[in-house]
Amino acid sequence: MKKHKYLALLFLAACLLLFGCEKEPIASFTVSPTLLEVEHDVTFTNTSEDADHFEWFFGDNTSSTDKNPTHSYSEPGFYIVTLVAYTKSGRKMDDAYQAFITVVNPTRLILNVDMDGTPLNGCEVVLFNSYTNWYNNVNSVATATTGSLGSVVFTGCTNSIYYADFYHNGSRYGSIVTEALTLFTDNTYNVHFTNKQITFTNPTFTPITINVAGFASQTIPVGGSKTFNVTTNTIVLSASTSGIFSNGSPMALTIYWNSTITLSTSTTTVNLNIGNQYVFLYLSNNSGYVLGPIYSNYGLSSQVTVNASIPSDNIKYSLGYHNALSSTQFRAYVPSGGYYYWTNGAQFNFSGTINQSIWLGASKSVENFKAEKFNGVLLNQNQKLNPYFESKRMFKEVKGSIDLFPKSVN
Repeated sequence: MKKHKYLALLFLAACLLLFGCEKEPIASFTVSPTLLEVEHDVTFTNTSEDADHFEWFFGDNTSSTDKNPTHSYSEPGFYIVTLVAYTKSGRKMDDAYQAFITVVNPTRLILNVDMDGTPLNGCEVVLFNSYTNWYNNVNSVATATTGSLGSVVFTGCTNSIYYADFYHNGSRYGSIVTEALTLFTDNTYNVHFTNKQITFTNPTFTPITINVAGFASQTIPVGGSKTFNVTTNTIVLSASTSGIFSNGSPMALTIYWNSTITLSTSTTTVNLNIGNQYVFLYLSNNSGYVLGPIYSNYGLSSQVTVNASIPSDNIKYSLGYHNALSSTQFRAYVPSGGYYYWTNGAQFNFSGTINQSIWLGASKSVENFKAEKFNGVLLNQNQKLNPYFESKRMFKEVKGSIDLFPKSVN
């Protein structure tokens, strides 16, 4: 009996010796980040003292016994993470240490792309987060390609404005600009493209340089046309034309068209007309003098100068576009003094129609000649004019086409 008591006391002393030497563990940890998106990793760094093993409880009914675990959450919410620290014997533990984690939905940009209502498969989407980068097509932040559902999803976005370009089968279909994205939610945009065709015709007297947004610059010959296959319901147009000297330099007025055109049908034809406030001038010279410079509306704010010489060869020359006023007068100066003149309502009459022209001629008659000392610009003998060829202009208007008129000149 005494022996049993002795053994019991010895065992108790051993336990006291063993457990009495173990220090009380202190549980602690750091966490980064404390605000994260769904399915993103959060890392826990264990800073506990005098502990041998651990239990983590992540607040989503999952746990871990790793010393420094990494975890992710599948649902948004507010989570309390608890760490319990144990001694080597496992018989002592510190009061639990806790930290708080906020999990949010990711900030996503979702683009649903269709062509005439059908999801567009294989459309490459290039994303930019600044206007400058988008305009210069540099430093894109992401690229993705639509699948059979016509959608792309960009994750990890910020509350920025984004710019997206769309490409399909080697062609640029268009662009969109988002609003500043709303954080921690899906920002969805439906992008609609369409198969449409627009044709621009040139019923004027000179080639037209045309720019349709998203396409390379093109030139429409006189009486000709250019067709664009577009994928949006609106297009932005800028175009210009002018008379030219033989060296290609612009002559007289330059005419400009600038417009946003809405396409309501699958095919559209637009005639780039010039209104009756302008006139294209032709002049032939059989006076026996070399003529030049040539003026329209001399001395007025609407004055236009063509600084070139016209030989006395009775050839019809093109002298570009001029303002067509009720009082318009054209003058062709003789370098030795005096000028030939033609006044609307006297020597000619404007037709008053769109795309109008006038053909004037200088002869040896002095009925429309005025002797006067010339105080204008010095004649540029090197500036040559282009002869006119009737076969260049064979425009035929398309039934149902749209007439578009200039917005400005200079």
